[in-house]
Amino acid sequence: MKSKYKKIFEPLMINQMILKNRIFGASGVSADTVNELGGIVAPEAISLGGASMIFTCMCDLNDKKSRFEPTKEYALNKLNRDLIRSYVKRIHQGGAKYILEIDHVGEYHRSGKSDFSWGTIDKINEKGINVKGLDTKEMNKIADSFAQTALDAISLGFDGILFDCSSGWLMSQFLSTHYNKREDEYGGTVSNRCRFPLMVLQRIRDAVGKNYPILCQICANEYFDDGTPFDDILEMTKILESYIDCVIVVCGNDQTRLQMTKLVSTNLESFMMTASYTKKLKEVLQIPVASIGGIMTPEEAEYMLENNMADMIGLCRPLIADHEWVNKAMNNHSADIRPCIRCNNCFHVSSECKHVGCSVNPYYTQVGNPFLKEKYDAEVKKNIVILGGGPAGINAALAADSCGHNVTLIEKNTEVGGWLNYIAKEHFKSEVKRYLNYLKRQLNNSDVRVLLNTEAKKEKIVSLNPDKLIIAIGGKENTLKIEGITSINSYSIKEAICKQDTLKGTTAIIGGGVVGVELALGLAQESNRNIIIVESSDQLAKSANLIYRPSLLNKIEEAPNITTYLNSQCSKVDNRELLIEYKNKTEKIKVDNIIVSIGVSSQSERALQYYGIIEDTVMVGDINAQGNIIDAVYGGYSSGINVTP
Repeated sequence: MKSKYKKIFEPLMINQMILKNRIFGASGVSADTVNELGGIVAPEAISLGGASMIFTCMCDLNDKKSRFEPTKEYALNKLNRDLIRSYVKRIHQGGAKYILEIDHVGEYHRSGKSDFSWGTIDKINEKGINVKGLDTKEMNKIADSFAQTALDAISLGFDGILFDCSSGWLMSQFLSTHYNKREDEYGGTVSNRCRFPLMVLQRIRDAVGKNYPILCQICANEYFDDGTPFDDILEMTKILESYIDCVIVVCGNDQTRLQMTKLVSTNLESFMMTASYTKKLKEVLQIPVASIGGIMTPEEAEYMLENNMADMIGLCRPLIADHEWVNKAMNNHSADIRPCIRCNNCFHVSSECKHVGCSVNPYYTQVGNPFLKEKYDAEVKKNIVILGGGPAGINAALAADSCGHNVTLIEKNTEVGGWLNYIAKEHFKSEVKRYLNYLKRQLNNSDVRVLLNTEAKKEKIVSLNPDKLIIAIGGKENTLKIEGITSINSYSIKEAICKQDTLKGTTAIIGGGVVGVELALGLAQESNRNIIIVESSDQLAKSANLIYRPSLLNKIEEAPNITTYLNSQCSKVDNRELLIEYKNKTEKIKVDNIIVSIGVSSQSERALQYYGIIEDTVMVGDINAQGNIIDAVYGGYSSGINVTP
């Protein structure tokens, strides 16, 4: 074997299915807001990229109450079968096995006021859905539906099924102490709570036979106060073991925002989140155990496999960020893996389907977009000049260089990276640091000519004879005029990040946007610091996505040394006292430092001087006051790849 990751590239047998390595694509890689089983573009690329196995998104049963929307058709209905069969063939051609995830949503079926959903007990759940407790007749019908869907999977060429007992769906609702409050033979003890899922598994196994792989996904920690104890999970998996061939382990829940941050972890969570659980499960089970959650690098995967913490590693977002993750690890090019930053913009729930994409991979969800061409060999090599070496400028340079153009990048500072150089210094931002290092490495290995410590003067640009000019000089930090602010230690965000180790005592951060709140949380890690956040609106981190924001706010609430003022204004600094207008009164607070974090403004007026040098001139990144990595990367890359022939 040529790879240094010996454990990753050991084969594994699950029942009669041979996997070529220990890395698989979890169901999130197939996530799609349109297709029932998810999209095929990303899974197809991930299969070609070396993954051994890929899961579909959740597939419902031939039962309208098994799916979210009652108007949806059965995903494997005869009108879809030829298309699905073609999906299976395409995944196989890439070299991966294709596994169908089978689910029943249970009480989360969106039944409407005149109908109901099936669950463990009669109730109105937290989403206002009328839930009826399942009786044995309906349980048997559902078990038969699971078995039929498994048979349909076989007929369509799937290599196995994933029986989902996690994430808050029906099977996990019965297993979970949070959901299952029944007082009959299907509730209470572990064996009782397993009774219905075990019935379903037995029905599936009887239908598919002993040699067809059945994988089972379970939740090791729901993160509910009344969630299932892990000792129960150990007992449950032993009960189910004789009917399954592999256990897949996740954490969290797909139904509630805070628990979702454990299922789809943010950069505020730890790495290798399920490692301690999978290690214990391996000690009691005779079947393979797989870990999903916060595993980002080949080094982490190899460490877990080598130390007997898991038999397989499931990846989702790292494979979205770089479809070639596995192949690059195989060829010992792990430093060239485009790293995921755990922003969760790829998860449709994060943006309510408004802005689904990947912050570091501009092609994710954009394949076929005429404004984002595939790489090509330029017949006519053009001179591309890029002003600014932040993420937008670097991505523009790399895109143009990959097509063979002559690229010059002008950066006024001593190093490229822009805002990333500051963000990478913050607490909880190791993923951004890894991405910054990745960009610098790609730039160093390219043919891009980089001019550091160079002002983008008009004469200099003209001398380079550009055919296209890309302006990526970034935005400028907004300032705040407060009487007396110069009488105290006051900093911009960039200045504060560079001096964060020296900021002692009480620090007031004016501006409770994402950047200000993140910095507050990082500074508060040292117990001798008191942090005050003053925000003019009624919410902190308002622009954060719907997965990251609950995670961030939860950390703020848990920090004992952070005080927040909402709907507040800072009016004056007097004798080291900050005057805060709050709830129709003025409050005085002794502070040692003030950090101004009120956003970034466009530099369009500055950019105007560069127009007229060449007709093909565009502005990308924070110069447009966008202020986020996903838009900077997409805008930069698309401007670099779209060069007029």
